[in-house]
Amino acid sequence: MDFGENFAKATTILQGGGVDVILNTFETMESLRIYCANPTFPNVVAIAKEGNFEFDPTPFCQTATRYFLEGLPDLSLYRAARLLHPQNVGTMDVNDEDLSKLGDATILRSQLPLYVGCATSANEDVLAWWKTHGHKIPAWKAAARRIFAISPTSAAAERVFSLLNSYVSDRQDGLLDDKVELMLMLQTK
Repeated sequence: MDFGENFAKATTILQGGGVDVILNTFETMESLRIYCANPTFPNVVAIAKEGNFEFDPTPFCQTATRYFLEGLPDLSLYRAARLLHPQNVGTMDVNDEDLSKLGDATILRSQLPLYVGCATSANEDVLAWWKTHGHKIPAWKAAARRIFAISPTSAAAERVFSLLNSYVSDRQDGLLDDKVELMLMLQTK
C-alpha cells in the first residue's frame, strides 16, 4: 500500500453517516495512525520518476503524514463505542476507561452481564437490536442513543489532500520542502 491509498480508503469508509460509520471509526483511524507513524512511499517515488518530476515528492508526503497525526482527534470515544455493537460486547475487554466514555462506569458495569446475555441473539441490525432490547439495559441504551447521534467525518483524511493540493500544483513544483512544511504549520495555527 502506498501513501494516497491509505487516505483514500479511510475517506471512503468514513463517508456517509450512521451507526456503521461510528462503529468502524476507531479501526479506520487507528490503521491510518499506525501507517502514518512509519509511512512508505514506493508508488509516489515511482510515479515521480516516471513523470520526470523535478523534485522528490517524498518530503511532501512525510509532511502531510505529520500534519495528519498532529490533527488526529482523541479516538478513545470511538474505541469505547465499539462496545455498543451487541456482537462485540461479549468478545471485547471491557475496561473502566471505555465505560466512563460511555456514561456512568459503575452503572454500565452493573448492567454488563445482562447486556452480554441479551447480546447472544444479536443477528439483526444494530439499531433494531437496541430498539428491541434497550429497555432491559437503560444505561447502555442511553449511551447508545448519545453515541449513535455523533456524526464522524472523513475530514481529517481529506484535509491532508486538500492542503497538499493547494500547496503543490503545476506552478509550484519548485517549492522547497521547508516552505511547504512552513505553509502547513501556518495553516494549523
